[in-house]
Amino acid sequence: MKDGAIDKAELLDALFHAIPAAIVAVDGEGAVVEWNHAAEEYTGISRDEAMRATIWDVQARVAPATIPDEQARHRSRERFLSLLAMCSETSNPWVEEFEGEILSTSGNFHHIRSEVFPVWLHRNLFLIGVLSTAAHLTVPHISTEYVYESAHR
Repeated sequence: MKDGAIDKAELLDALFHAIPAAIVAVDGEGAVVEWNHAAEEYTGISRDEAMRATIWDVQARVAPATIPDEQARHRSRERFLSLLAMCSETSNPWVEEFEGEILSTSGNFHHIRSEVFPVWLHRNLFLIGVLSTAAHLTVPHISTEYVYESAHR
């Protein structure tokens, strides 16, 4: 704080980590560039670990055990590429919704809903994902397919 003024970067960082919804930011290459405290809690994956990975590697780690790692990684990467293809600085704002289960590293299943949307900052594209947990499950309620329902709006 300088002369009683609030540093906006510090405020945004504090808000980002205080918000109870899991928020993940990914750059245009798929690298995780932000991972808040709630994302750590839902997944069991630390911020440091997530930020050294791509989003498809992280998502493969939280895919239910019935889904082979490579299949989960491949589908997650395909989903990322399809979202990326929808982005341009001149395109209309959009939000992509997904729903499914994740398996945290502690063995807990969470039924999640997420919304992903693009943010342009200084001509750099970031995809922001906001996840909410609808239910904590003791047993997975999904098939062996790694499928998220998607609703583009």
